Amino acid sequence: TVANISLTGSGSSVTNAVSLTNDGTLRIGDGDAETYTFNGGLNTTGVLGTVTLHGALSSSDDALTFGALTLGGATSMNTVATTTAGDITLGAVTGGGYALTLSTGDNIASSDITGTSISNVSTLTLSNVGGTASFTGDVDVSTLTAGSTVANISLTGSGSSVTNAVSLSNDGILTIGDASTDTITFTGGLTATAQSGVNLAGTVETTNTTMSLGASTLNAATTLSTGSGAINLTTVNGGQAFAINSTGTVTTTGALGGSTALTSLTTNAGGTSVLGGNVTTTGAQTYNDAVTLSGILTNQSSNMTFANTLNVSGTSALTSDNYAF
Repeated sequence: TVANISLTGSGSSVTNAVSLTNDGTLRIGDGDAETYTFNGGLNTTGVLGTVTLHGALSSSDDALTFGALTLGGATSMNTVATTTAGDITLGAVTGGGYALTLSTGDNIASSDITGTSISNVSTLTLSNVGGTASFTGDVDVSTLTAGSTVANISLTGSGSSVTNAVSLSNDGILTIGDASTDTITFTGGLTATAQSGVNLAGTVETTNTTMSLGASTLNAATTLSTGSGAINLTTVNGGQAFAINSTGTVTTTGALGGSTALTSLTTNAGGTSVLGGNVTTTGAQTYNDAVTLSGILTNQSSNMTFANTLNVSGTSALTSDNYAF
């Protein structure tokens, strides 16, 4: 029976849990410096109209739960989690060109952020997330940041994009894609070498900028594409097809398929692949670029093709049913 609600004080607080079901709009905040504390948590999924946020929203280890929402200005959410109760749940976020900061609790396992899509956010900052910050829809932002106080990050939308260079330092798992049809574009480049592991699926691309990844696992067919940008890899494992496309230099310092053989490996023409470790596939290996090899190339039941030059060190070896040069 309530239509519209507007809370725009500079320092509001509510002691008990809040669940709003008004059938009009909801606005919380209209200034960057405003603070709103919901000590028992907040749930706005029952609001029928537009939910607009601006300012700093927090709880005291209680869930903050939102349906679709719009940013009316720079916004932060922090559950100050000390247990697994302090989660943040988001519907689709329309950013309006403003910044969004999300925090639960550093080193509080399973204090999670669960989101769908985020669009037109200037800077998305993940800070103090002891669990997993996961986004199942497209994340389209100008800048994405996450430091070492974030555990796990999962980006599994089908067409995400980040404009500026991204350097992620979360100390858990980074998941990029969960299907071979997914595409995520890091226009300014991507560095993800601090994680305990990187899970890949689909197409991960930059626009003529460098991509550097730590130890990686393929969860579906995966293509790395950087235009003229360099690609730097350590180890890559997983029984999936793997394509590496760069007209710059591709450098591997560890084994590809060392613990779990890749299904296949294909490189595009125009660049150079410097393979510093062994490569093992169950199927074909096709090198369309110039290759410098200091490891052992093995495929277990298929062809090995070199469409350009092959330079090998004294300790290198090729093991295949068929070779083509």
